[in-house]
Amino acid sequence: MPVEWLKTKILEKLVEYKKTQKDLRNLDSGTYRGKLYDHILPLADKKYKNKANIIEYYRDDFYKSELSKIKYHKYFHHLNSSQAMCINFFYPLIKKEQLNIVLEILNIPGAVDYKETCFEKEGKETEGRKTNFDFYIRTDALNLYFEIKYTEQDYAAAKNDGEHRNKYECVYKPMLDKGVIRKEYADRRVFLKNYQILRNLLHIDDNSHIVFVYLRDNGTMTDKIEEIRECMLTEQYKDRFKYIDWHSFFEKVTVKLDFANDERLKRHYDEFRMKYLNY
Repeated sequence: MPVEWLKTKILEKLVEYKKTQKDLRNLDSGTYRGKLYDHILPLADKKYKNKANIIEYYRDDFYKSELSKIKYHKYFHHLNSSQAMCINFFYPLIKKEQLNIVLEILNIPGAVDYKETCFEKEGKETEGRKTNFDFYIRTDALNLYFEIKYTEQDYAAAKNDGEHRNKYECVYKPMLDKGVIRKEYADRRVFLKNYQILRNLLHIDDNSHIVFVYLRDNGTMTDKIEEIRECMLTEQYKDRFKYIDWHSFFEKVTVKLDFANDERLKRHYDEFRMKYLNY
């Protein structure tokens, strides 16, 4: 599906969603580059941007928890924020101690009984601005780094300027020498062209997996996933790259939740579906 068409369709549905929610429908539209947009919430405060982007059923629990002490993205107050989507999906599973369902679904050998979780996990870079992963799970044996995508059109490139050339030589080239990325993608120009995605993939090692959650309907993102699988990673590390479509992920997780005995949890994920996946 063409990515621009998909994004337009999703934003239209988010506007409809906003109109149905008692804690959102009376809010003014927010601004982006000087223009008002109905899918953007007004900036409510400097740190959190707008707490109302977290679904109401677990909102207070989340903001009272240590997990909320993170850096919020500049556009967190946009209803299509992938950071808000990530929190809305994973936090109730943490609160209800049901996160092992995710490990079961991913079917990664050794990934059982999580020990630590966090949002906005910093990467392994030794200096400069580090890669930030949307979500992180640590088990006894493994690290799982999650990259969450929603309406994003592609992965960002980096400028081929002095700052990025220096960072490539000092930070990423030593990581590239570990043999996770195929040589043709380790070239500096190619690396900078695929900067965001290759920074993510360089966190794969013998004890670490990268998990992408994305919309398969996004043709551009799906093409990039296939390029990663077929071209970017060496054979040794291909099985440490996992990817799953949001619709499939949602269905596989929620079918295992005990909604019959937990009305709040059911209402939360019903609203999650309506907010993000009913386009």
